[in-house]
Amino acid sequence: MLSTDRNFVSSLQPPALGVRLGWYGGAFVLIVLVALIIRLWGLDGRAMHYDESLHLHYSWSLAVGEGYSHSPWMHGPFQVHLTAFMFKLFSDSDFTGRLAYALFGTILVALPYFFRAYIGRGGALIAAVLLTLSPSVLYLSRLGRNEILMAVWAVAILILLWRYMNEGKDRYLYLLAGVLALAFASKETAYFLVATFGIALFVMATPEVVPLLLRQMKLKDISGPTVLLLLMVGLTLPLWSAFIILLPWSGGFDIVRPPAVVETGLPVWEAPFVNFPLIPLPAVVSALLTAALLMTPLGLIKYTRWGRQHWRLLVIAAPASALAYGISALAEGSVPHGYVISLGVIIGAFCVSVYIGLLWHWKTWLICSGIFLLIWAAFHTSFFGAFVSHGSVCQAADVGGLFQTMCSRLGGLYTGAWQGLAYWIPQHEVSRANQPWFYYIMVGSVYEFLPLLFGSAGAFYYLRRGELLGLMLSFWAVSSFFIYSIAGERMPWLVVNFAVPFILLTAKFIGDVLEGLTWKRVLRPLPVMMFLMAPVAIAAGVYLLQSYLGEESVNSRELTWAGISLIAVLCILAVLLFLRSSAILGMKVAGLGIGVLLLGFSAFVAYRTNYSYDDSPVELIVYSQGSADLVATASSLQSDVITGDQDTQVVEVDYEVWYPFNWYVRHEEKAGTLKFQCFKQEDDTGYQSYCNPIEEEPTLNALLLSIPHGNRYQSHLQQMEREGPLYNLLWFPELYRRPDENRPEESIFTEVREDLAYFRETFAQKSSWNAVVDYFLLRRIDGGWWDAQFYSYIAVDAPEVIPDGESG
Repeated sequence: MLSTDRNFVSSLQPPALGVRLGWYGGAFVLIVLVALIIRLWGLDGRAMHYDESLHLHYSWSLAVGEGYSHSPWMHGPFQVHLTAFMFKLFSDSDFTGRLAYALFGTILVALPYFFRAYIGRGGALIAAVLLTLSPSVLYLSRLGRNEILMAVWAVAILILLWRYMNEGKDRYLYLLAGVLALAFASKETAYFLVATFGIALFVMATPEVVPLLLRQMKLKDISGPTVLLLLMVGLTLPLWSAFIILLPWSGGFDIVRPPAVVETGLPVWEAPFVNFPLIPLPAVVSALLTAALLMTPLGLIKYTRWGRQHWRLLVIAAPASALAYGISALAEGSVPHGYVISLGVIIGAFCVSVYIGLLWHWKTWLICSGIFLLIWAAFHTSFFGAFVSHGSVCQAADVGGLFQTMCSRLGGLYTGAWQGLAYWIPQHEVSRANQPWFYYIMVGSVYEFLPLLFGSAGAFYYLRRGELLGLMLSFWAVSSFFIYSIAGERMPWLVVNFAVPFILLTAKFIGDVLEGLTWKRVLRPLPVMMFLMAPVAIAAGVYLLQSYLGEESVNSRELTWAGISLIAVLCILAVLLFLRSSAILGMKVAGLGIGVLLLGFSAFVAYRTNYSYDDSPVELIVYSQGSADLVATASSLQSDVITGDQDTQVVEVDYEVWYPFNWYVRHEEKAGTLKFQCFKQEDDTGYQSYCNPIEEEPTLNALLLSIPHGNRYQSHLQQMEREGPLYNLLWFPELYRRPDENRPEESIFTEVREDLAYFRETFAQKSSWNAVVDYFLLRRIDGGWWDAQFYSYIAVDAPEVIPDGESG
């Protein structure tokens, strides 16, 4: 076993964990069951989201044998394989498409149980309750996106880090390696996660890092956070290779793609090329030389003293030199120099990581790296999909032979190690949603007001006390909020990446503050009155504010004075109670009362956000949501237009409606009765050679066209019955933006200055405050969704479907 510093964070040394369930375990099981039920309840009620249809469509394609190719614009391959597995087990439906995410959302609720020795038994229960009722966590547990997967991996990594630092058992290192592999196979936010935890570990490891740098300590003698830092950095180092594109001498993004090329994250497949073979020797000779390059270093280790002293370097040199020679002697073909450079950087980083691991503890390192590589490679090579082709790596037909086979079968190893970062780094420059710097302040305050309020108080509390785990949670929460706020890609679903650490911080804070309270002290008359008065005073204050901001009437004036009187009485009673009892006890129970009030309102917000299935509620966390019209239109086509005995195309759908309609008509598209078509003309943006503008009356049974195309071709469609406009996608109306803003062209300082000036001007008006309060409490807003619309055209003489068992 590795040596560990038993004095490190000794104040957090865990008590023995029993195996009996007891009342505490029973309470946890009950919370997890509630979490599972509310995540599964009505899981298929809401129409598909834009991104959901993308993820589920490719998962279904993999499940039915059509293949899958890793591409970073869909993020990691784990969710595709997981959902495909669900389809294989339970068939494909809206419910099974979201089932894996709901199960992961439930696992997230259960994880604090394994952290109870450190955040406290009460803190773990509070964390489970908050995760169960969190509006954003619940929403993303019922949505086919990978944020909830990453939330599980993030909390699991934290638990494993902390348990290893305190218990020093190697099994936590092995589990950590597996979870890291799954995180990097799930989404590129794993880079943010490793960077955040890595910085915290580096600070904690400083007492050992400094002696290491001064050569006063050997690498094999490190312990605690230093071991974890080495493991996290060493295992993931090759995956950071694409950061080379940020170096000035690399040529910037031109190594990846010129500005006019679609941003795939892969190097450009164009001149200059490297022609293979560089070493044109017969295959037999090349095979013998490769064997010699492998065996010679091993012979030096076996038979020479120098070899035994430098065995770690020789163990790396043997396969590296054999690989370099093997690549140089490949079958005939040409590969762009960008691919050669990037592959060389990846291999170099891998060799460095292996060398560091061998200098540490080679047996433990080999086990950890084996776990990491096997899991990560299995998903990126689509091992579970029978080695599905990755043709996107090899973009030219002049690559043949062995190299073509390697590209098509193992290309995911390359795209996973390089393409993720190389794609998403420039995407943050694109800043697709173009959201303002205060976006997560706004979204967080609407959905995660409880953990943001109490978590911020907890951060100050632990900063003052200097308690290590509290500081760790505070750093994770605050740094995550900061990282996602400055990153260019700001989307509402990313809120869970800082909501979860704030929830854990809040749970530990409340648990620690209430530690020592006994029911005997709390259930006395004075504490009970303080507990009840605090939420009543806040509720009265909110009502008073809403009455003041709303339209005045005789009744509202009377109610306003009644509210003022109630608050005044409550304040006087609070002062008297504080004078007659312990101030600390009073503050604790009053804070608990406020927390219960906010938890109740949070549960209401969660219900309102997650169980409204029509298109009427306007939620800030919803982005590119599919309309209920899509479900109704697909059902109408399947029942009234596409008959069961047809085997030819009878419906065409505009590509502008592809997402998320593609999910609902996947079987018809596969059968060939429905086809997606581009109807753009040559002067339209995005026109392609396969586009087919409508120039005469269609002979199809049905046609779905986006609004611009439907209006343009109306003269050719007069013999068809039109329905609509119907809604395709829905977006939250972004009324918080400055009029005529141009954020991509503004510096951050200009942006902040202009925003603050706009806020001063806007919130000086009573109507603006009224709009904010109305939205926060009632979701009332001036205006409806932003939307994309389409028309449905049905041929007048379309064949009528005759139910089975009836005759015409």
